[in-house]
Amino acid sequence: MVELRDRTWEKYTSFIGHLDKFNLKLSFDEIDVEMAARIRNYLTKCRLPRTSATRIRLTI
Repeated sequence: MVELRDRTWEKYTSFIGHLDKFNLKLSFDEIDVEMAARIRNYLTKCRLPRTSATRIRLTI
């Protein structure tokens, strides 16, 4: 079993909040590399503070 640290949960919670602002109907498991780029562009245009959500790195 993987043990998640408190900081990991903070980053996840923050990202989910940004994701809801980007598209409320989009679920976490629907995110691919292209969608990650769209979310990053959206956050950049909104000029939200730099968080883990703006540093999305996906390995597929």
